Amino acid sequence: MRNTQMYGLVRTQVANSNFIEAKCESPLKDDPDSDGPTCLQIWHAGQANHAYSTFYAEWAAVGNGSSVLDGRPAGVGLTHSDTSVRASWIDAASSVPATSGPGGRIINNVTMAMPHAGIVAASQDPKNNIPQPKGNTGFGEYEVIASVITAAVNVLCVEMSRDELAPLVFESFPQAKDQNGVLPNATDWVSRIPKNMPMNSTVVDDIFEWGEKYNRSPPLIYRYPPEWSTILDDPSFARDSLYYLSKGESGAINNSYTLCSFRVSFTPECSTTYHASANGGALTAKCNNDSAAYINVDPSAPIWKTEPGWVEIGHKWGSSLGLNEGVVEGNSTNARSLTELILKKPELNPVLPSMAEALAMLAGCTLIDVTLDTSFRPTWSYPNQTLDPPIYEPFLATMNMHLYGSGGNQPWQKLFHPILAGIFLANAFVLFHMIFFRRDLLTDFTEPLKLF
Repeated sequence: MRNTQMYGLVRTQVANSNFIEAKCESPLKDDPDSDGPTCLQIWHAGQANHAYSTFYAEWAAVGNGSSVLDGRPAGVGLTHSDTSVRASWIDAASSVPATSGPGGRIINNVTMAMPHAGIVAASQDPKNNIPQPKGNTGFGEYEVIASVITAAVNVLCVEMSRDELAPLVFESFPQAKDQNGVLPNATDWVSRIPKNMPMNSTVVDDIFEWGEKYNRSPPLIYRYPPEWSTILDDPSFARDSLYYLSKGESGAINNSYTLCSFRVSFTPECSTTYHASANGGALTAKCNNDSAAYINVDPSAPIWKTEPGWVEIGHKWGSSLGLNEGVVEGNSTNARSLTELILKKPELNPVLPSMAEALAMLAGCTLIDVTLDTSFRPTWSYPNQTLDPPIYEPFLATMNMHLYGSGGNQPWQKLFHPILAGIFLANAFVLFHMIFFRRDLLTDFTEPLKLF
């Protein structure tokens, strides 16, 4: 294991939605909508649902698991076709992922970090002179532990009543409906919100950090979602977070709703590990007092650097999963399964993931996308949002390589051990005989040509 400086190509600033859409491969080149946003939504739906099914399978295998976040399954994903991705819960041992807040409301709060996806391409770049695995011998395997920033998503879900949500839901506003009691459609309602409308205060301002004290605005949501349904806030309003309102079974938890926020940040408190073999790769994030974390390289790095550019990507991701079907009273499979996971008491269920955990896991695929071809540092020091040609950026890493083998690497090869031992003993006997008993020429019957 050795410390080294590696290099990776940087092509864009993080969370550049135009760059990410341009990379999406679609045969519909003549339609700009299908070639970009629609293509990306198809990609997100495929990646997120595949990870979600894997996550569910892990929970099914866990059975009666842990109510401590550190011992529960984290997010999974896939990148570069053959590289599995494993996330890490941040502050899993010390944080309180489920608690009872002011007024006895249930709060579900988790933060999940995804590894920096750019480490895969950097490890395979010829500039770093790393021999790549070949064949099925097991030789050429290597591991890179990179001290780089890590993308993380915080999902904060809070139980609220219908009346408490009224300042945030357009349906409850005065004159929201026409004289026939009908709401404007889901695309026109935004135009009826005054641009200079003051921020409405709520009973959860300090939980979500809204208001002038925090210099952050609360969301505005079209309507109350029906039972077993979910709605996203409208992307027309500039926010640094994505918001998601859900309604579980009527009558459950005092007939309440659950409002969740997604806030993506970049943290220096984790590292990224890439293990490469001939059978594929594994990319993992390691957090919580990690000695290889980027903060140990640059102690002045900001601990949490919120990335508002992710919100646009997040809205498209949420729409691709049917998380906004509540605006038309649609029945989304994902919305139904997520609302089943709403906590019914202020503690994690040892046999089921919480809704915040599941939402963080689903959003993990977007964290992979926003770190591909991006900087390994927390600040963007280049003049343009995209770089053409790309620029090599250095980062510190620790490497462990397995370039050759001195023994078998398959279980069946152990069958040769008795034969090798016998030949060694025979050679030792002949050598002993020549030294102490005969010094003239002697036929060596242990040679393969004599044995076979």
